[in-house]
Amino acid sequence: PGGCLMNVLQALGGGGPTPQQRERRRFTDRLSREQLQQFRRDGFVVVRGAVPPQVRGCALAAINERLTKGLDAREAGTFSVVRGGLGYWPELAHTDAILDLIYDSPVCAYIEHLLARTHRCRMGQIALRFPGHSCLHSGRHSDVSNLVSLGRSVQQLFGGAFGGIDVDQHIETHTHPTPYLVPHKWRDFWHIDGLPNSRTGGLVPQGTIMQFSLLVGVLLSDIPQELSGNFTPIPGSHVDIQRHINEHGVDPMDVLVTSSSPDSPLPPITFSRAPLQITGNAGDVILVHYQTAHTVAPNASPNVRYAVFFRIHHADREPGKYRPAAMRDVWLEYDSIRALT
Repeated sequence: PGGCLMNVLQALGGGGPTPQQRERRRFTDRLSREQLQQFRRDGFVVVRGAVPPQVRGCALAAINERLTKGLDAREAGTFSVVRGGLGYWPELAHTDAILDLIYDSPVCAYIEHLLARTHRCRMGQIALRFPGHSCLHSGRHSDVSNLVSLGRSVQQLFGGAFGGIDVDQHIETHTHPTPYLVPHKWRDFWHIDGLPNSRTGGLVPQGTIMQFSLLVGVLLSDIPQELSGNFTPIPGSHVDIQRHINEHGVDPMDVLVTSSSPDSPLPPITFSRAPLQITGNAGDVILVHYQTAHTVAPNASPNVRYAVFFRIHHADREPGKYRPAAMRDVWLEYDSIRALT
């Protein structure tokens, strides 16, 4: 697992195998002024129906075909570490079936519109969220081992001691036809990708920041309801974090220490708006500023949430390397946003 993990880390940082270079269609689509303004205000924008059915169908078929083969012991050991941060089946993540989601669809044009010049993306994060992810199955037996392994105590999740309390007072109601229980504090556990903190469990080596410019999420399944494994950004948090860094003189590398950390020595970051669960259909694309805080909603639905995420690096930065100036000035790499009046 260690060698596989290092290969994936290198690929996310811009190294690793180069995807097959073949002729693809040229797209000239542009984001509207309203979409650019929303991206500036919220730190993200959703483009509906951006990926054609045949392109997303090939990706979904490849994932499902690989899913039918299961995991051997070696893969299971690797995915217990990387499934949340780097995705399932890294060897599939480099293939055309996955990369076509952005390079054989208008998504590549939207990326170019936002960032103008970028390094070529070499892999996607195959992000599956199975039924029961981050949920409880009953008042006594939990399925929060993934959260606890990231350093999130049951007390944090429920806002009090777990033993002897009435769990019904500490869960969020939902309308899904499942027995899953949703802890009401799940929204507190936001993060920014690639920054080391107490809950990354050694996934990202200390002293490194796998920073990038733009997160691109492609939905491969319909998500009509909340609490279905939804991608959940905090609107405006990119600017809130910038303000926190600049006003308090905080080293950007330490910013996640303030994330849901009761013993943080730094001033807590105050977000101006509440988290927003993204609903939508297969083919919808979420364009997210790197610095936009986000989390994943528990999946209390009976369905698997299928999505693939891509991390895009501006041409002015070395892929995967730390550029603190881009956290102090969130539009440093976004001429399209700077040009807005």
